[in-house]
Amino acid sequence: MEVGFEKRILFYSSKIYTKSLKKGEEYSLLPKIYSISFLEFDLLKTKNYHSVFQLREKENPELILTEALEFHIIELRKIKSELSKLVTDFETWLYLFRKGHELKEEEMNTLVKKNPKLKKTLDEYKEYTSNPKNKNLIEARRKSRLVLNGQVAAAKLEGKLEGKLEGKLEGKLETALDFLHFGMLLEQVCKVTGLTEKQILDFKKKQQK
Repeated sequence: MEVGFEKRILFYSSKIYTKSLKKGEEYSLLPKIYSISFLEFDLLKTKNYHSVFQLREKENPELILTEALEFHIIELRKIKSELSKLVTDFETWLYLFRKGHELKEEEMNTLVKKNPKLKKTLDEYKEYTSNPKNKNLIEARRKSRLVLNGQVAAAKLEGKLEGKLEGKLEGKLETALDFLHFGMLLEQVCKVTGLTEKQILDFKKKQQK
């Protein structure tokens, strides 16, 4: 689980909402904001893979204060793991999101039979992954995701890790560069890997030569 995720989506959604109104405009012009999160970790203690949150009255949940903010949480790990058990088009899309990188040709064909709308997406995906450069990017992202799932998910609320990343120094440095490539702040990378800023930056310069 990613620590502080609930507050993060509330923060960014609220930020978008407040910026939607120009100076002097009426509040009635504020648009409805949808927050849609696809998670690769379990956030909620429910069997549902799709949960929707709104602003409701505590004692009378049928009363909605406003529909201005709506949060959709989609937990991919709760999607059925077997192709044969997928029922709706939505489930086939989510299955593709979660396992697209590891699907075999036969499985892709089965998905298209269940949902023909996926054909165009799968064709474009095959074309994209046929490029060696794109393949390397996908592998780097997969590696980063695995490390994050295994290490950051074990973080305590105060931001400390319960365990340390294993592996040789060079392996940690390569992982650190992957994290930076995908947008993590240097300070966060240091916390996750246990490396110093100097170690990471020196290694980055060395790789750029």
